[in-house]
Amino acid sequence: MKFIALIFIPFIFLNSCASESKRGAKNPFNPITLKETLHKGSTTQKMILNKFGAPNITSQDADKTETWVYSKSSMSYEDGTMGAGAIAWLGIPVVGDIFGSQSSAEMNSKSVNLTLNFDSKKVLQDYKVVRTQM
Repeated sequence: MKFIALIFIPFIFLNSCASESKRGAKNPFNPITLKETLHKGSTTQKMILNKFGAPNITSQDADKTETWVYSKSSMSYEDGTMGAGAIAWLGIPVVGDIFGSQSSAEMNSKSVNLTLNFDSKKVLQDYKVVRTQM
């Protein structure tokens, strides 16, 4: 019984750490944050720089209007075998049949492109958000 408890305690601990880190990390490009931050006619470039940092691309037209583009992407790897990562971390060799299940791996990719248009007074005129997920 003690042996079983020693095996499953790390699963619970690692799972709670992973869940906490996902909840604790705030994505500035999520829809709620964008809605709270971006207000046409009142949000300034300085406010956006404070919230999002420097843009990936900037351009300026002849009439002094600017366009900023933020591009963020992430990739994740999900392994369908429950707990295999924790067992491997502990140094215990992992075989797909230990728990009587088969492993299925999946790679996910997400990206967000945020395009901001400013008037000549450096105030947000319009914006567009494009999200992709594969």
